[in-house]
Amino acid sequence: MKAPTMSKKSLVRTVLLLFVAISIAVLVVQEFHARHVEQVTAAQPPTKFPRNTRVVAYFFHANRRCAPCVQYEDTAREAIEEAFPNELRQGVVEWKSINLASPENRHFATEYQLYSRTLVLVKVRNGQQVAYNNLMAGWELIENRAALKKFIQAAVSDYLSEKQHG
Repeated sequence: MKAPTMSKKSLVRTVLLLFVAISIAVLVVQEFHARHVEQVTAAQPPTKFPRNTRVVAYFFHANRRCAPCVQYEDTAREAIEEAFPNELRQGVVEWKSINLASPENRHFATEYQLYSRTLVLVKVRNGQQVAYNNLMAGWELIENRAALKKFIQAAVSDYLSEKQHG
């Protein structure tokens, strides 16, 4: 007895139908996974930092920017984004790049005693500025990106924790 054979047309149709079915299954699984990840992320416990405390990281620059200034700013932003993604999303940590050459921003130079491009962390508690830290020492680490990131991350963590009572 001879086994039934498929025509080339039937074989191609079957293969295409299988391909479409598998593609749809993969898309459904990916969508389910994406929604599950969103639910897990949304359900994460609140940040370990006090709700009434937040940190604003200001990078102050001028119109013209040298390569090391750009490097410091980029490294600082990356350090904060990598170490504090949830806090950024929740508004507990904010990143702001400020051009001191703009008239509306010149008050910062006096307020934070700025004499150069720098990163300044401002601790805000209950809506009031309670302390600031000019991270000029970061310039000493500009050649060591990893060390600069750790320095910045530690400073932000200290300001978010209750270690800093200022």
